[in-house]
Amino acid sequence: MAVIDLLSNTVKEKPDKPAVIANDGQVTFRELDTVASRIASILHKAGVKRGDKVAMVMGNDQAVMFNATYFGIHKLGAVPVPVNTRWAPPEKYYVLEHSDSVAIVAGSQHLEPFISLAQGKSVDIEGRAGKFRLAHFFVTGENASSNFTPMGNVLVSGATDYPALEPAPIAEDPADLLYTSGTTGMPKGVLVPEGNLADQPGQQNLGKMLGAMFGESLLHAVPLFGFTGAHGLMLMSIRGGITQLVLPRFDPEQLLASIARYKATSVMAVPTMLNLAMKHPKLNDFDYSSLKFVFFGAAPIQPDTVRKMMEVWPKIMMLNGYGLTEGGASAACMLGPNPKDILDHPGSVGRPVGCEVIILDDDGNIQPQGEVGEICFRSTVTRRHYYKGDENTRELWKGDALHTGDIGYIGADGYVYLTDRKKDMILRGGYNIFAIEVERVLLEMPEILEAAAIGVPHPDLGEDILAVVVAKPGHTPGEGNLTPDHINAFCREHLADYKCPRHVVFIDELPKNAMSKLIKTELRERFNSYVMDIKAAEATSKSA
Repeated sequence: MAVIDLLSNTVKEKPDKPAVIANDGQVTFRELDTVASRIASILHKAGVKRGDKVAMVMGNDQAVMFNATYFGIHKLGAVPVPVNTRWAPPEKYYVLEHSDSVAIVAGSQHLEPFISLAQGKSVDIEGRAGKFRLAHFFVTGENASSNFTPMGNVLVSGATDYPALEPAPIAEDPADLLYTSGTTGMPKGVLVPEGNLADQPGQQNLGKMLGAMFGESLLHAVPLFGFTGAHGLMLMSIRGGITQLVLPRFDPEQLLASIARYKATSVMAVPTMLNLAMKHPKLNDFDYSSLKFVFFGAAPIQPDTVRKMMEVWPKIMMLNGYGLTEGGASAACMLGPNPKDILDHPGSVGRPVGCEVIILDDDGNIQPQGEVGEICFRSTVTRRHYYKGDENTRELWKGDALHTGDIGYIGADGYVYLTDRKKDMILRGGYNIFAIEVERVLLEMPEILEAAAIGVPHPDLGEDILAVVVAKPGHTPGEGNLTPDHINAFCREHLADYKCPRHVVFIDELPKNAMSKLIKTELRERFNSYVMDIKAAEATSKSA
């Protein structure tokens, strides 16, 4: 089975059920298939052929067109390359060049960075002229713009003829080319083979399990251009015949109101989104009687957030998913669906699904239960790898193990616990401190909306902990319980003293990427000299 079969099979089973409801319209599964055929016809007549890469630059406000374009590309045996709309122009140029894309399909609001390319002008990538294979520039809709060819109103009309895909795709054929979020350096391209995405036992079992839990509809604001949005939500919904209710962007009030508006049976969000939703002043203003299931992932969730969800949504099931773009369904853990399972295992990402987890030390030795090391996966599923990245792929796959870069351990009950990213570990006076431990406690404070713990240089300790905090509305930073001394005292009730931050800064909002994941590199750069400046000022004061 190939990716395109996920849609055609559902069309046979549920042709008239709504497939996608979003800002740009609503289509049934049959209509989605037809629109995808129209897009395939346009791309074919332009010269796009099997194996070609086609870049997609669309946000969630065009979720119908995103779905249709994705499957239209697959109908030709070509390879979709979703582009993060929030990347800076150099990152977008890099991905277009690196992916060898021959065509681009963009929403009208995302054309600006690509106008020069469409006009045949040179653009710079990290101080050099980019080299592109782009030959076809399409804009969604009916209005021509800056050398972009309009695709027309494909939601309503258009030719549907394109050549049959023969022979059928096999497991090793390329399916998608996904690029990582690029929080450090330029994004890396992950080439996903058909066998990893559509036709392996891990993916099928996971799809059936989640499909049964989602119910009739899935509401989310997760960007479709990423791994979670494209594979974890879009394809899972298509496979299960579930209606996608796609919000244009994340807004906690809109998310809550949309559950009532669409009578959504399930919601997917990252923990940050749910944390903000559960702290929203209008939380109790909406009807949630339709909601049965909440799915979240990307990081361990705060127990306080889970408890609040159980209070507001007392009858729902919850599932925490853990995985990575480089692994897909061959590297996944699940926690739940009983909310008590999540509360009973704070810091856990669950147990492996269709794969094996091992913990390795720096020398590649398997660690016993309870010992901390790098979380690695073993699986027989067709591997994903870095496109044009043999060296990085060798670092990713060592022997038969997929290395995640995450630090954790396996408990006696088989649950996997995530303690931190390797790069987020703080070395303070010879003690290893996992930032996620500190953050989990900080977020238990009722006055704190968001928090991050980072390591910053210290003249004596090597590194010290800096807590970067966003105060909850109605609370004033530096007053009441939101003083460094009070925050430190609260942490000491839950953590060893050396893990408690003595330094605290307050900002209006934590920097995040399109998946609402915290970008700690920005915080480290911004506050790198924070403690050193304090020490220097103290030394100057004493000498005076």
